[in-house]
Amino acid sequence: MSIEKNNSDLGRMIKYGILLIVRNPFVSFSMFFVVSVTLFVIGISTITGFISKNAVEDIIDKIDTAVYFKIGTEESLILELKDRVEDLPQVREVVYVSQDQAFEEYKERHRNDQELLESLNILDTNPLRARFSIFVWDVDRLDYVARYIEDFDRRSDHPTLIVDDIDLYKNKEIIDRLVSIVKTIKTFALTIVFLFSFLSFLIIFNTVRLIIYLSREEIEVMRLIGASDSYIRTPFLVNVSIISILSSVLAMLVLFPIILYISPFINTLFNIQNLFSNYILLSAVLFTLLLLIGIILSVASAWFSTAKYLKN
Repeated sequence: MSIEKNNSDLGRMIKYGILLIVRNPFVSFSMFFVVSVTLFVIGISTITGFISKNAVEDIIDKIDTAVYFKIGTEESLILELKDRVEDLPQVREVVYVSQDQAFEEYKERHRNDQELLESLNILDTNPLRARFSIFVWDVDRLDYVARYIEDFDRRSDHPTLIVDDIDLYKNKEIIDRLVSIVKTIKTFALTIVFLFSFLSFLIIFNTVRLIIYLSREEIEVMRLIGASDSYIRTPFLVNVSIISILSSVLAMLVLFPIILYISPFINTLFNIQNLFSNYILLSAVLFTLLLLIGIILSVASAWFSTAKYLKN
């Protein structure tokens, strides 16, 4: 009997929550519009952050730190250092290019410049240096890897230093700029999200207070017959939850075509394969995020609004 009564009460509260939308269409539409815009902005910010983060990571992954060796350095010494560097946990890959390979690569890049190629053939020795390119897991560890190479070169027992140059700082400057851009985008996006969320919270808070005011006579009747605060509050929570769900659906209906439209351009521009390959999965994750944010934001606003009224 108790379970049936609880189910009946819950059904009545849900029905009343829906009835609040029907009775106050203008107020409900205003709340629906505000929440929809907020969730759309949050969705755009999320997509922007996702794109910028993955794009920069893809670019950084392709940036290497080149270590150049003095001309005439024995290859065995270079390979010994290469093995040491490869053993570092910070290093993802080391690609070695010998003097002869560097010379062939240079000729291939300038194969259309016959005058330059003829001048190279006149030379008695290979003017290009052997090198290896280092790819790390975390760009913040580039300094450590560079110091390790310099220290190893100084401590080694070969008679002269073999490292001629470490092309780190030029690449590091580029990487630092990219990371700074991502941080700026992230900060801007979070600021916009916080601002819209705060404004939505205030608008929903006052909108629910308006709905409570319009329903004050019914609330007084509920109080006279001994209804608890939770019984009175629940219809308003149901009301904003329904509006939040509808707002999430609308925001996603607008965002999904945007994702479909920009994904080919993003994949081509940054050469990032499969960034948006699974549209359904990405949309499902984004919709779940927007739905949770919308419900939490709306329910929290309605809770505080009803608590303030019931306290009085």
